[in-house]
Amino acid sequence: MPTTVIRRDPPWTAGLRAARANLLPGLMVQAVMLALLLAYSFYPTTHEWLDRLAALKARWGYGYSAIAAIFAGAVIPELIRILVIQKARIRRSNFNNLLFSIPFWCFMGLVVDFFYSLPSLLQIPLFALALSMWVMLYTWMSEHRSKATT
Repeated sequence: MPTTVIRRDPPWTAGLRAARANLLPGLMVQAVMLALLLAYSFYPTTHEWLDRLAALKARWGYGYSAIAAIFAGAVIPELIRILVIQKARIRRSNFNNLLFSIPFWCFMGLVVDFFYSLPSLLQIPLFALALSMWVMLYTWMSEHRSKATT
């Protein structure tokens, strides 16, 4: 009876592959952040617009946090995936990803806003505990979802 040997790549090769795959999207995000910082510092209209955005956050509270987290954690990364990795081709998996990531990032936005509203002595230990729990849960759900699709 023949035995099958499964050969695993060393961890650094997986890390290198991940770094290569995320290089362009990461540079795009960094470029947008730098452009926003420069525009805020040197362009008064941007400064006023971001001040209005802060006032909107103060008015909407948790609703703003949920919507902002959805865009920052689900919609924008999915758009970058479509534009960069998939060469502007929309796939069904993009909708499946959004179906999973929108509720997740909505909830995480609410959690982060809640932790920022706590007194500072409670923030660090509770935030660290919640972050590690959610990272473990998100990783488990992602692995479970990827096993179900293969």
